[in-house]
Amino acid sequence: MLPYRSCVVGVFLNEIGHVLVGRRKEEAMWQFPQGGVEIGETEEEALYREMKEELGCSEFLIIQKLDNLVSYDFPVGLNRPIAKKYKGQEQRWFLCQFRDSFGPQLDCALDDEFVETRWVTPEEAVRDVVDWKKNVYQNALHQFKLLRV
Repeated sequence: MLPYRSCVVGVFLNEIGHVLVGRRKEEAMWQFPQGGVEIGETEEEALYREMKEELGCSEFLIIQKLDNLVSYDFPVGLNRPIAKKYKGQEQRWFLCQFRDSFGPQLDCALDDEFVETRWVTPEEAVRDVVDWKKNVYQNALHQFKLLRV
């Protein structure tokens, strides 16, 4: 049986209660920035590294992290290399806020996972994520008290 991949998720909150999502290069889908925890790395170290890689910025504060891990299984037939190595992902979710005048800078990102970013309501983030992640998004955003329902 395949293991779960240890992963971190960054939910960036702005001053009007919107959250940052990115559109993936290979799909017309929006999601929170996320990435794997490497061997010997803390979750916080992984978060800062992954946000630099995906958003081009590591100038942010961690406001809150969920105590519990959130996990999901990859759907059967998912055609991504990661699905051949892992059953799904076990994630630590972090609520974050960019420092003063900082924000996403995709032209400084170390990889090209996202082609654009935008600020949306938490409800829109749930609506626009791929179907098999919707429950995880709802669960985590409820725990952060960002969803009204």
